[in-house]
Amino acid sequence: MASNLLFEYGWHSFERPQHLRFIRHPVKLNIGILGPGGIANDQHAPTLSSLENAQFWSVLSRDIERAEAFAERHRAVAARPAFTDLDEMLADPDLDAIIIATPDRLHADQTIAAARAGKHVITEKPMATSVEEA
Repeated sequence: MASNLLFEYGWHSFERPQHLRFIRHPVKLNIGILGPGGIANDQHAPTLSSLENAQFWSVLSRDIERAEAFAERHRAVAARPAFTDLDEMLADPDLDAIIIATPDRLHADQTIAAARAGKHVITEKPMATSVEEA
């Protein structure tokens, strides 16, 4: 890419420093969502469908019918896109990352489980609800 390519950062534009370069990932990241609630429905899933190097893969809910409806509405691409069991979802070798959009009290345990399963994790705030959890 040309060294005079402009980047935007906040309200400022600047030229790309010479030492930076772009790396394009050859495949899309498969991203799952934990919790098909309002923020996941209105923000996370639609955003995933707009990204070039990521795609909405699967969803976890306490209710399988809700998970299936969410997966269908947002066009999840996994062969099995709906789950009610976190361990089963995390066992999917094609799942690269998860977005945790569940109630706050579940964030810490779900984040730890996902990290232990080798998944990248994006967590809605707060990451934990107490000092002990953190």
